[in-house]
Amino acid sequence: MSVVAPASLLKYDDALLVAGDGTVPKRRGGGAKKQGSADNWQLEEILNSVLPPRTFESDSGSTYMQYVGKTPATRLDVLVLQEGLDKKLLERQAREMGICPVREDLYSQGFNELIRQVTLNGPERGLLLL
Repeated sequence: MSVVAPASLLKYDDALLVAGDGTVPKRRGGGAKKQGSADNWQLEEILNSVLPPRTFESDSGSTYMQYVGKTPATRLDVLVLQEGLDKKLLERQAREMGICPVREDLYSQGFNELIRQVTLNGPERGLLLL
């Protein structure tokens, strides 16, 4: 059974089921520090502090958590992000002029995705962008 997460322009990994006692699941492969993976672990820590994981409930009442994706972006991903932003602005009927909460929300999601992409290439730059 697949879990349907809330729509977002930000790329997330697969959803993880939160245990009934409120225990937060660890990202796969990110819990233990292994020799040679210190940079990977540090990147994951920075990514989680810049863009914390989100939690949501499914229709069945189960709580799930999603970490921000760690896959680097390609040129195609950037183009898909641009098209997705334009499409969502039209779908949600964002105003072109003046203050618009819909536009603010969608731009925030787009900027967070750009920060995620930059953080994967250079964690220090991601922190500066934040």
